[in-house]
Amino acid sequence: MDHLKTLNEEVTLVIPAHGRPEMTHRLLESLRKAGAGYQIILVDDATPEPLLDDPKHIQGLRLCILRNSTRVGPAASRNIGIGSATTRFVAFTDNDVEVSAEWLVRLHQHLAEAPKDVAGVGGRVLDDGSNLVGRYSTRFHLLDPHVHQGRVMYLVTANCLIRRDCILKVGGFNESFDTPGGEDPELSFRLLKAGYRLEFNREAVVVHHYESSWLKFFRLFQRYGRGCRKAMNVLAFPHKNSPEH
Repeated sequence: MDHLKTLNEEVTLVIPAHGRPEMTHRLLESLRKAGAGYQIILVDDATPEPLLDDPKHIQGLRLCILRNSTRVGPAASRNIGIGSATTRFVAFTDNDVEVSAEWLVRLHQHLAEAPKDVAGVGGRVLDDGSNLVGRYSTRFHLLDPHVHQGRVMYLVTANCLIRRDCILKVGGFNESFDTPGGEDPELSFRLLKAGYRLEFNREAVVVHHYESSWLKFFRLFQRYGRGCRKAMNVLAFPHKNSPEH
C-alpha cells in the first residue's frame, strides 16, 4: 500500500489521442480495473467529436481532459500533457492500448530504484490475439524497446515511464514530428546523447489493438521508417520545444 501511495504521488500518465472513442473508453476502463490512483491527462488532439462526452462514467479515475482546438500531432500533445504535470515521473501510453494490472507498478518500482542516470524504462507491447498483423508484431517485438548489444537504444511511448526532469532538460518531444512515427526514438536518442541510460522491464505489459489490414500495417511502418530516419537527421540540430506551458 505504501508503494501504491508513492506511485500515485509521483506519476502522471499522459495519453495523446485523436479519434478511436471506443478504444479510448476501453483503455480508461483497463486503467480503472488496474486501480489507477495517479493523475491521468488525456490530450484530445482536436478529434471532430469529443472523445468522452461524459467521462464521469469512469469512476475513481483522476482524469483531466485537455482538448486542442487544432490538430498538432502526438509529440506536441505529449508536451502539453508534460507541461501540465508536476510529478517526478511521466508515463506514456496510447488510446489503442489496454494496460495490465501491474503495468505501471512494475515501471515505477524499476525506475524509482534505478540509478539517477537511468532516464526511463519501457515494457512489453503484446497484441490482443485477434489478427495476424498483431501476432506478427508481437513475434518480432516491433513495439518493444529496441535493444542493441545489451543497450536499450529507444523506448516506445505505447509503454514507458520517464523522469520528468530528464524530459525537460532535453527539451521535450520534437514537435516537428507532427504525425505518429519517430518522435519517441528521437527523444530517446537525445536522452542517450545527454548521457542518460534507458532500461527494459519485460514484466510491464500492455496490450495493443492492431488493425487487421496488411496495407495499413505497411503504410504505418513506412511512416515509422521515415520518422526514424528523420530522428537520426535532426540530432545534430537543436530545437526549442518547451513543455512548460
